[in-house]
Amino acid sequence: MCDGIIVDGHLIPQLRLEMISEKGLLYEIISWALLNCGISTSEYIEDHWKTHCAERYREFWSWYDEQVLNRTIRVIPNEHLNKINGTTFKKISQNHKLPKDCFIKAYLDCVNSTSDPRYILADDMYFYDPPAKRLQSEKQIKIREDRTGMLCRYFEKNLKIRVGTPSYCKNVFVAKGTCLNKPSSVQKPCIHLP
Repeated sequence: MCDGIIVDGHLIPQLRLEMISEKGLLYEIISWALLNCGISTSEYIEDHWKTHCAERYREFWSWYDEQVLNRTIRVIPNEHLNKINGTTFKKISQNHKLPKDCFIKAYLDCVNSTSDPRYILADDMYFYDPPAKRLQSEKQIKIREDRTGMLCRYFEKNLKIRVGTPSYCKNVFVAKGTCLNKPSSVQKPCIHLP
């Protein structure tokens, strides 16, 4: 069953702008996701999105509400989240210098509550290699685009959670065409993931 991708709130301002013009990389990815695997979110993630896209942007929030009603955006209630074990999160924080941020934990809890594709669409260095935030921009971009950050690799190897940038997401999902595993009751692995 495809439960949808998770979208980091830091991408929402750009998505809002691209939705207005109906073009751009994020617009293309989100349009594909809504027609195929969908988007999963939680109440905490919705709050994070609101810190990046104020409620005064009524067009965006009307679109969001419409997608929730259409079930192309799936809001997982907080009481149904399969939260990352506290010991595991503490280990991640210590070993990978991940800040103890309630929103970062919310993204991990949400993606951990999905069965497939278990994917976070993000550009935030905290999802790839937090200590690398001190590096030059070019090095940070390379770490994100190549998905070589220590934390990104840990997520994939140990938690089966994939983190990727918009360009990586486009190559993994959009470029491969329509998804045959639309949200359903049948458990199948995501055919788009390598």
